[in-house]
Amino acid sequence: MADALAALGAPDDVLDAVRARPTGEDFFYYADNEESLFLFFDVATQWNYVGTMAGVVRTGLNYPGVDSVMSKKRYRRKRLAALFADLQMMEKAALQVFLDEAESRRQ
Repeated sequence: MADALAALGAPDDVLDAVRARPTGEDFFYYADNEESLFLFFDVATQWNYVGTMAGVVRTGLNYPGVDSVMSKKRYRRKRLAALFADLQMMEKAALQVFLDEAESRRQ
């Protein structure tokens, strides 16, 4: 993981933190990102899917469903915009991973 992050230009403090973590952890995250990360987990059932000739693909999150989850979790009002922006960033990254995985299965 550290080598991949280094190739992407990750800062030294991030690389040090990744290298210092115990082996066997699934992933590392900073405590500052916990609320956003857990929101991403909470909306895991809100993906939109479309059937295509190439198979079923995810097209993004169902935002009305995301809004419902966010309102039920009662996040602080002043945090909503930042949480949603973080969620969209993770959504975009996840969609790229899903696309890459689908393409590798086709080869």
